[in-house]
Amino acid sequence: MLANFCCRASAPLAPIQRYSGGNPLQDDISTKNTPILSRIWHGHTIPLLFKGGKTEALLTRLRRHRRLTASESAREVRVQDLFENAEASRCFDLAGDLWLEVGTGKDSHILERSLRHPETLHLGIEQTRKKFEMMLRKAEMLNCSNNLKLLHADAIPAVSECFPDESLAGVFLLFPDPWPKERHAHRRLLQSSFLSLIARKLRPDALLEIRTDEPEYARQAHEALLEIKALQNLTGGKPWLDSPIDPENHVETLFEQRFRNEGKAIHYFYLKKTN
Repeated sequence: MLANFCCRASAPLAPIQRYSGGNPLQDDISTKNTPILSRIWHGHTIPLLFKGGKTEALLTRLRRHRRLTASESAREVRVQDLFENAEASRCFDLAGDLWLEVGTGKDSHILERSLRHPETLHLGIEQTRKKFEMMLRKAEMLNCSNNLKLLHADAIPAVSECFPDESLAGVFLLFPDPWPKERHAHRRLLQSSFLSLIARKLRPDALLEIRTDEPEYARQAHEALLEIKALQNLTGGKPWLDSPIDPENHVETLFEQRFRNEGKAIHYFYLKKTN
């Protein structure tokens, strides 16, 4: 099955070239060896076909984005970079355990965590381009080190295709959109299909932390997590905690701070990948 990702044009687009080798959606093309990055998202991404060492634009309409500075561009990791490296950590040119945050939004959680833990690697995924660029700017303002990288991509296919199994030391899912309408249920991250995928990417003894302020979403997440035998609950038999398990090392998010000020309860999940 072809992997779909959100890709950005880093340079002015050359005249449109159409793939002449047949229908890429019907051709038998291995996503591992010649990945197709073909997500047309809100009219501003470029569908790319990597074949025979060449990158070809199939068709596009391009929305203009702010040009990144050299330092911001160096912090961005691209889908093709992850494909070209057997291990995502190689994109850092550093050694260390890799922690992933799915859906950073414009929150500084992963930025602050990378500053607190310079010995570990941190990668944040964000699908919305505006928020992604805001995160790049914040990282520069906070003078984050090169142990932090950011990826602009759709989370589900990116996690599925870009990270080897048992390669992550930890994952954060912090206040993901609950998508309350039933017709949007398939977009929810806290369901068994995506959580099982996360479990597969975690190495033994790796950690998964989830936070949500939505009681019903928390109950759904708990039910989904019970189905995943590879994840061990660390909350002492409770489905979740009402406060952080390690307050001293806890990094509060903007949403978390706002919800607390509003008197909302926060649901904290802590799990470990079993051997």
